[in-house]
Amino acid sequence: MKQWYNYYSIGGWKNDLINLAGTKKFFSWYIIFMICVVLVLLPAVSLIKAFAGNSEAPAHRGEIQYMSAVLNPTPSIATAHAPPAIKPPIICALPTFDVIPVLYAFSCSYITPSDFISFIESEDETSAVFTTGPNMDLPGSQDIVIELSCLHGNVKNLESTLFIIELIREVHIEALANKNLHEMFDLLSFIPNYDQSYYITYTLPFWEHLEVGDYTITFNVGRFTTHTTLLVRDTTPPLISGMFDKKFNAGGTAAYRLGVIVTDNYDPNPSLTIDSSQVDLNRPGTYEVIYTAQDESGNISTAKGLVTVVGITQIYVNDLADGILEQIIHDDLTGREKAQEIFTWVANRMAYSSGNSPRDIVNAAYACFTRGSGDCYVYMAGAQVLLDRAGIENVTVKRLGGLTEHYWLLVNTGEGWYHFDVTPIQMVPLTRAQRFMFTDSQAAEYTRRAGGGRELYTYDKSLVPEVMP
Repeated sequence: MKQWYNYYSIGGWKNDLINLAGTKKFFSWYIIFMICVVLVLLPAVSLIKAFAGNSEAPAHRGEIQYMSAVLNPTPSIATAHAPPAIKPPIICALPTFDVIPVLYAFSCSYITPSDFISFIESEDETSAVFTTGPNMDLPGSQDIVIELSCLHGNVKNLESTLFIIELIREVHIEALANKNLHEMFDLLSFIPNYDQSYYITYTLPFWEHLEVGDYTITFNVGRFTTHTTLLVRDTTPPLISGMFDKKFNAGGTAAYRLGVIVTDNYDPNPSLTIDSSQVDLNRPGTYEVIYTAQDESGNISTAKGLVTVVGITQIYVNDLADGILEQIIHDDLTGREKAQEIFTWVANRMAYSSGNSPRDIVNAAYACFTRGSGDCYVYMAGAQVLLDRAGIENVTVKRLGGLTEHYWLLVNTGEGWYHFDVTPIQMVPLTRAQRFMFTDSQAAEYTRRAGGGRELYTYDKSLVPEVMP
């Protein structure tokens, strides 16, 4: 102990310090020492300040309580049993918000209170509920009241207007040929009370030609989007127009389709069928004809017409024959040459048909001149009327016997009577030259070549003039 005392009392430590400072390590140790001091003192100072701040309120409250005890050493009964003080309500700041004055929506839209608030900023959690409206089944304008509240019970009512746009969910339109959807779309068909102030936009599918089918149309107003269906249907039957009532000559042809027009709104080529089963062209009278048109969608329309079959007069047929002769003969021709022109015209005009041909000269000749088809009687009748109008003598010949009927002419051009048969012969391959102005012996030869039983040119010679042998 004495040694330690002497060390500190006589300043031994000072000498050691002086010796240490003289060393090179002094400054390094000094810096380390100061850093340690700072690291220790700073947390201590912070801790003292924190403790002093927390102890102020209790100390102050304790002092007030002590003074109360001194002023009222014996508290009264009322003071001892006083009720606890009522806490004031906690006041929170209501949110900042912007209300949409008018909200447009579709009748099928789903509406929430937040749809009416375009902006909101709040320090506390808020909720919004409808207190008035909305009624989505009521088109047009309606008042809306929204209650906005926070968790601490503060309430604010917001007022706005809801405008319900009535939208038709399915719209039917009639299909039209060569029309696209943009040409046929009508906004009023979907929104009957449309106004430009609604700011409605829509999206259409593009089709170059609008065909029968279902199309989806998208409508937008504000943030609300909905879809509707456009049903394109073809329900319009074809239109039959024109001349339905016609007049035909007995024994002639009937052009029922002539003058009748069929059109359709969608099908460019509707079909037309004609029921003329009641008409008998060989018997004068009035008959009903039914026209039936059908489009590709199955729509059908009908129209009726009256066909009048008039009897053919000799005068009328003679007029037709005169018109033909004006085209094929002239006065410079001989009788034989005129007969040759008539033979050639009938042979070129006609086509053999074994159908129901008339058996009177007038109607048969008319059939030859107008229809151009028939059996041997029509060939013969046409040639006969032309020969008569040309002034060439002729008579009718009918086959005697045989398996079928056959008619031809005997002609006299001033050189005697010759056979004159315009009808092509199937049983014997005879040329036109062989059938024009041939003798009786040639007729017998053709009959022989045709074979037994056919009696090609067998006839009753007692009924006609004598033919050149």
